[in-house]
Amino acid sequence: METKYFSQVNKKSKIPYYLQVKEQFIKSIRERIFKPGEKIKNEYELCKIFNISRPTIRQAVRDLEFEGLLKRDKGKGTFIAERKIDTTFTQKAVALYDELKEKNIKFETKILKKKIIVAPKDIAKILELEENEKVNYVERLRLIDGKPFYFCFFYIPVKFCIIINDDLENCSTAHLLEEKYNIYIAKVKRYLEPVLSSDYKKVSKILNIENEGALHYMQNFLYNKDGVPIGYYKDYFRPDKSRFTFYLER
Repeated sequence: METKYFSQVNKKSKIPYYLQVKEQFIKSIRERIFKPGEKIKNEYELCKIFNISRPTIRQAVRDLEFEGLLKRDKGKGTFIAERKIDTTFTQKAVALYDELKEKNIKFETKILKKKIIVAPKDIAKILELEENEKVNYVERLRLIDGKPFYFCFFYIPVKFCIIINDDLENCSTAHLLEEKYNIYIAKVKRYLEPVLSSDYKKVSKILNIENEGALHYMQNFLYNKDGVPIGYYKDYFRPDKSRFTFYLER
């Protein structure tokens, strides 16, 4: 770990020492000076670098762990964590695609499967379809920094449109529905919950999750202005690469 980018804390400053340490780490991580998976110095060495006490270093490191910037591996040390994508799209009727574009986050989309199928019974119920009605079925994977970020299955009734022949890798499905098929998403209902990766072996394999742990699982129900279901999405996010932010005001 290159420590030449660190400097001793300014003891004349009114900013607490631990916050000065945190800011130096955050700046180095954001500027990609330190890479994900890189091991940081131990507490004793960091004390010498910043010229402060061990409890102060511990507080800074603990805060950085809590914020997802550092990751402690018991018996091995503390490492720079994989970059997490902080999203707020859960609060708005927009697609994750739009938020990634707005933040200038480069991502890659891969369509793993797309076909017309008879809606499974549970999906037909969600989408209020008659028996044997068909849906567009798509499996989509998105990668950031060349690594899997999230995977989803989604279903859109064929009676509204057929999208499997469209370019689903280079556009937002929401934009496609609105701009090409005049299908407008007026309301989105979402459920977000943690689930065990061991219960979703196919998803875990696609997301390259090796150890048993959790997944961020989100269900999305899409409706038009008349309250008619027009789509159903099941999204799975790697927990080490995703974080969901909610802003509330009174």
